[in-house]
Amino acid sequence: MGRRGDSFDPDLLKYGLLIFGVVTAIFIGVAILQRVRAAYLGSDEGSDDLLEAIRDAHQAGELDDDEFRRVQEELGKPSPGPIKGGPLHPEP
Repeated sequence: MGRRGDSFDPDLLKYGLLIFGVVTAIFIGVAILQRVRAAYLGSDEGSDDLLEAIRDAHQAGELDDDEFRRVQEELGKPSPGPIKGGPLHPEP
């Protein structure tokens, strides 16, 4: 091995590796959070499937125009919150 030049600074290498480690840890943390969030929250594909099924029922004549409009309006609204008396919140 050759002689190290005067321009080599071991402290600079330590700081560079430290910064690289912090940035890498941030990226890994973000990736883990995205996976956990996706696992717990899921996607909203279920509401699209439900709307498609309701649209099919309307076209087949199982729902009249008023019922179809009412269901579309309800699916467009945000959820009001947890349902009381459900399996997670039984009423006393």
